[in-house]
Amino acid sequence: MTVQTYDAKIVEAVKIVEATDETKAPTITLEGSGVVLQLKKVNILRINAINDRFKYPDVPEVYDEVKDRKTRNPDHPDYKKACAEVDEQRIMAILDALSVFGTEIVFVPADVPKLEDNDWVEELKFVEIPVDPESPMARKLAWIKYVAIRDQGDFMKIAREFGVVMGNSEAMVADSIATNFPG
Repeated sequence: MTVQTYDAKIVEAVKIVEATDETKAPTITLEGSGVVLQLKKVNILRINAINDRFKYPDVPEVYDEVKDRKTRNPDHPDYKKACAEVDEQRIMAILDALSVFGTEIVFVPADVPKLEDNDWVEELKFVEIPVDPESPMARKLAWIKYVAIRDQGDFMKIAREFGVVMGNSEAMVADSIATNFPG
């Protein structure tokens, strides 16, 4: 058995990295529609800016007669419910941003309306789902949410894969999805 020098190990590691195509972004196929999206990283400062817009309400205070003072009660059911609603709104806003900034449409099956088609826009307007067809980003977001994604499995797949693309471990992403999207 030969012992590799430190330099030889570095050369071997570089060869392995060069042999893998790190530049190819992952793609996901949405099972419900067959649409294929290529995922890409999104600037984390954009995500942080969205995250910062969603603030928890103030923790309610209750008067503690024994201590003769007010104490904070983070276990109050109304407070917990309000925090859960903020978390859900935050996650949905982040997923919307990731859908717009972090995807490229690679393939659309023949039976799925194309992004540039107008029939699906008229259908959404008819059922009072707002979409601004003149804004490319608003149009793309509406198309992904209401045309490409057909079931909750596709939605969860996008959330999971974005988490991994953004540098989180699959286990951490799975835990976050289970916590924030029970059932």
